[in-house]
Order: sequence, then structure tokens, then C-alpha cells
Amino acid sequence: MLFRSDYAEAHSNRATALHELKRHDAALQSYERALRLDPRYALAYYNRGNLLRELGRNQEALQSYDQALKIRPADAEALNNRGNALRDLRRFAEAVESYQQALTINPASSDALNNLGMALQSLQRYEEALQSFERALQLKPGYAEALNNSGTALQSLHRHEAAIQCFDAALQANPDYAQAWANRGLVLLQLKQYPEALSCYDTALRIWPDGDFLLGQWLFLKGMNCDWANLKTQIGKVNAGILAGRKVISPFNCFAVCDVPAVQMRAAAIWAREKAPPQPVPPERKKHAPHAKIRIGYFSADFREHPVASLSAALFETHDRARFEIYAFSFGPDTGDGMRRRLEKAFDHFIDVQKLDDAAVAAMAVELEIDIAVDLGGFTQDCRTGIFALRAAPVQVNFLGYAGTMGVEYM
Repeated sequence: MLFRSDYAEAHSNRATALHELKRHDAALQSYERALRLDPRYALAYYNRGNLLRELGRNQEALQSYDQALKIRPADAEALNNRGNALRDLRRFAEAVESYQQALTINPASSDALNNLGMALQSLQRYEEALQSFERALQLKPGYAEALNNSGTALQSLHRHEAAIQCFDAALQANPDYAQAWANRGLVLLQLKQYPEALSCYDTALRIWPDGDFLLGQWLFLKGMNCDWANLKTQIGKVNAGILAGRKVISPFNCFAVCDVPAVQMRAAAIWAREKAPPQPVPPERKKHAPHAKIRIGYFSADFREHPVASLSAALFETHDRARFEIYAFSFGPDTGDGMRRRLEKAFDHFIDVQKLDDAAVAAMAVELEIDIAVDLGGFTQDCRTGIFALRAAPVQVNFLGYAGTMGVEYM
């Protein structure tokens, strides 16, 4: 029998088998061996990229996909998975480009269309995202993930009944889809249908007991339904999860079950690490010269009839204009009510940015040379923490709307 130690394909196949066995370090070593033997082995680069992404090493995965695409530029799967790595890195605009390139090569890829929709959602381009999900569903009727994602896009557009219909269709396709149950429950919570929302979370938690932030939302909803059964035990379970670094509760919900500042801070840090981790500041951003007036930017979804606006309107109106120039960055709806019109007059500059993604808003603030960015939302509904993760200003402050720590170094 002839043995060959220089057989690149055998090393690559061995790596794939090791990957399936979850022996990740050994699998990576085998891929490296295959690539040393054949530096133009595109499939090995692609598979190595998949493994690295699974391990959360997305920057390395991206490099591996790029190597595969240098050899096989028309590899639609590599372009699709490259988009996934970019999305994990929160480089959403680049992810959109990668998915579009994949779809140019293979227009019938329902997975690429679904992934494109998710990237568009992250850019607040919800109508385009819906179109992408619809195209995926035309190719693959009953595609549960695309139905669920359609529901979340519709929810972002405040089309709640249509969102529930999408979640129902997703659950008809996959009754054990825990995330769809949770998303359905969240819409019902927003509609103040508390018993029905709790029932959805009961099901989600039964299917996925360790699901991200499910336990905390379930416990919060039990309180909304005045269901105090086993409350002390469940609060203890949540607190233990927070202290162990697990994703068990949102910072806002944590206020309802814990009054220990250190635990609240840890819950906020866990949430922020998942939802809005610090992002690299683009190298082209340079420090600006001091201004004659300090420029303060207030960022909110609630420049309308809302408690935050009621509490802060007089503050904006009485700023010392000899020392401060104030900007509003509004990413909520223009309701046209009296408070909205009052606030538009209260600021030196009132800018509607609801259709811009986080990166564009942060870049605008930098271009306007904002000195101090004030986040009026914190971790509340319709917040845009990603703007501050991208460093909209040299000094960034959480104020008023969220009475707690953000748990991040960029605030």
C-alpha cells in the first residue's frame, strides 16, 4: 500500500471530518497543512473560513474567504459566507455588497437573499430588507428563517399585525422555532397583550432554556401579568446567570429584579457586548480644533410627545447660546405633534436621521465636529447604541431616558 504525506486533498478532508467531530484545533492544523502543500486550494480556504467563523474568529475567517475568492472569484457560496463574516463584524454595508455579488452569480440562492435582508435590516433599510425576504420566499416557500426575519422587519416598521402573521407562518413551518416564538411575544408585549406575550415566552423558554436573554424577558412578563410564583427562586437564577457572564436579561428588565449596582452594571456590559460592542474608529477621523462654542449633540428617538421630551424641552431652550451650540439628531418618527414642533425650534440645528444607519449618523456627527454626544435613550426601546460604539464624539454621555449604567467604556 502506498502512503503519501503530501496529499493536500487528504489533509483537507481530514480537517473536515475533525471539524464535524468538534475537534477544532486539530481541524485547523489539517487545513493549514493542506494549504502549505497546495497554496491554491480554494476549497480548503473556504472550509477553513467556515470553521474560523464558527469559532467567532471572524476577521481571520474573512481573510480565508478572500484567499478562496482570489483563486475562484465566481464562488457564490464563498461570497455569501464572506458576507456573513462581515455581518458578524458589524460591517453591514460591505456585507450587502458581498451578498449582492453572490446573487449576481447565483440569483436563485434563497440563503443569500435572506442574509442580504438581514444586513439591510441592520442598516435600517427595512423596506429593501422585506423585498429581499420576499424574493427568498418566492424561491423557497415556507422558509422559516426568512418568514421570521420578515416579521422583525415589519415590527421595526411598526406594522405589528403583519409581523404577527409572519411569525405565525414561520411557526407553522417550524413549530419549535424558539426565536420566532420570542419575537411574536415581543410584538404582543408592544401591543399590551400581556397574557398572550407571556404564553409565547413560556413556549420559547421550554424549547430553548438557555436562549439569549429569554429568561429575563419571561420573568419581566410574569411581573407584567402579576404572576409572582417562585419569584425569589427565579430572581436568584437571573442574578446567578448575570454573575456567570451569561446572556440572561436585558439591562432595562434587570432594573425590575435587581437593585445591586454591580450586578446591573454586569448585565449592561453583557448586553452591550452582544448588541453594541465597541467598534474600531476609522483612521481618517482626526481631532478638530477647539470651537468658539462647545457643540453638543442630543440623540433620541423621542423628540415628540414623550416623557423624555417633556423633561428636557426647557433644558434645550435655556442653553447658554453664548457658550453652546446644540444639535438634535432625531431617529424617531416625525409625529407632527406640538412637542415635536417646539423641539424643532429649541435647537440650533434639528437633523432627522431616522433613515440613516448607525455608521452614517456617527460619521455625520464627526463631520459636524460635535464635541459632546448625549444619548437620551440608553438601553430603551428604539435606542441606537451602535452610533456611540462608533464614537460619534470625543465625549459621550448617557442621560435621562435610561437611569442606569451603559456598562461600556465608550460612554
